[in-house]
This record gives sequence, C-alpha cells and structure tokens, in this order.
Amino acid sequence: MGRNKGHGSRGSQKATDIDLSDEAFSIFLTTNQLAQRWRVKAHTLITKRSAGTGAVTHYKLGGAVRYLLADIERYERSHRVFPQGEGDD
Repeated sequence: MGRNKGHGSRGSQKATDIDLSDEAFSIFLTTNQLAQRWRVKAHTLITKRSAGTGAVTHYKLGGAVRYLLADIERYERSHRVFPQGEGDD
C-alpha cells in the first residue's frame, strides 16, 4: 500500500498499520453516509478533503473514497465537549 494521503489524522496510524480483519476496522462509509451522520452537505466534505483540511483520514478503494468507521468514531470522541467539571479526572 502507498502513502496514507488522509490529512485528518496527522501523526496517527498509517493505513498499512491497521488490521482490517478486526470488525471495527472493516466498516467503511461513503462521503454521503458520513455527510448524513454529521448532518452536513457532502459537498462540504469533498471541498475540505480536496483542500487537505478534512477532519478524518480517507481511503481510495478502487477509485472510490471511503471513510473508516473506526477513524470517524475516534475523531468524534476526540472532539467531545464535557460540561464544566465533568470529564475531569
């Protein structure tokens, strides 16, 4: 596999480091599915991805762009906002 060209997960795992036999790493979403999940327009995701400012690493599989669900969930968790006083250990 070549370089991981996704820009949303700078410094995280390379695509070649992912064990796709694990079910959590075998579910991919299309751009439209991710847009529905985040309630944004697909065009917004496409524009950000093209500019290199996309939030989540994407994969080109057979010419189609896909987003790994595990990457999406990791991004969502990392952007979770706790009310003041909650989530502090």
